[in-house]
Parts: sequence; C-alpha cells; structure tokens
Amino acid sequence: MIGKGSVGFSGALPEYWDLVDVDGHRTGGVHAREQGSLPEGLFHLVATVCVARPDGTVLLQQRAVGREFELKWEFSGGSAITGETSAQACLRELREEAGICVLEEKLALVGRHAEGSAPVDLYLARVPQDVSIVIDPAEVNDFDWGPLHRVEELLSEGSMAEPWVDRLGALGPSLANTIGPACR
Repeated sequence: MIGKGSVGFSGALPEYWDLVDVDGHRTGGVHAREQGSLPEGLFHLVATVCVARPDGTVLLQQRAVGREFELKWEFSGGSAITGETSAQACLRELREEAGICVLEEKLALVGRHAEGSAPVDLYLARVPQDVSIVIDPAEVNDFDWGPLHRVEELLSEGSMAEPWVDRLGALGPSLANTIGPACR
C-alpha cells in the first residue's frame, strides 16, 4: 500500500478517504479513491458549502471542461480526505476551488443528505460583500453570484450538476431558512 502523501506509480498523489458508516462516523478503515468502489456498507464523507454575501447573493461555480458534469453549476465541495472533519474538508475545498478563506467557526451546518456512496454535509458560509474569488481553472470554469432563486432556475433548466438535484431537493428548504429572506 502506498502511504498517505506519497507519490503513486503514475506520479500523481493518491487521495485517501476515511471510511465512514451511514451516519458519517469513522470506522477506522481507509480507502484510496483510485481503488474504485467502496466496500459494501461503507461510505466516504463529502462536504459542500453555499457562500452568501450580505446583498443576498450566493456563489455559484461552473465545473471545468473535462470534469464529470462539465460546465454544470454547483456549490463548492468535495470528498473529505483522511483525517479531515467535514467542516475542514469544506474549508479546504472552498480555498482550492474559489480562493476563499473562512474560519471554521463562521460555518453553519445546514444539514446532511445521504446519497449512494456518501453522507453529504452542506454548510453555509457568510462572506463580506467585497470577497475576492480566485478560481482554480482545473476545477472551475467560471463563477457567478445570484439570489437563491437562481439556483432553483438552474435546477429546472438542467444546468446544475446532477448530484445537486437530490441534494437541494433534500436540503434546499433548510438552506433557504438558514440563509434567511435576504437571499431568496
């Protein structure tokens, strides 16, 4: 087995996930992303974040060309790597994808949605109006700010990345309540 952080045969750094139960509790096992399917009954944790400004707009990111669901819109997020909590994974993904740094205590957990191979946590991060965005072009093609109802429009147009259909179906009402009326 290749150790965490070492270089695999392809020259790329492997990504390792903690194996968790259906409730997101660590089981003590680890899984390399490159291994493919997870063991039966085990999952990996995914963390996502909706970023909101005081003017009531939320950050939408368009996935880069060549990535699964290319050119579809979404919120920042990704898999928690070994040793990370979902909040830590959320903050790392937000820094990597959009260049936004937020303190963990500024995150509000909206809720958790169980999907096929992962419990998915959705957080809300409130940022200043003048927050700078620096996208990672390997992951993000473009970004936009819009009211929360714009997310509903993108969903109905089929322009959101497919996993977000169920995620927002389950967590959208809680997100709207957490954000408050300014973002609707």
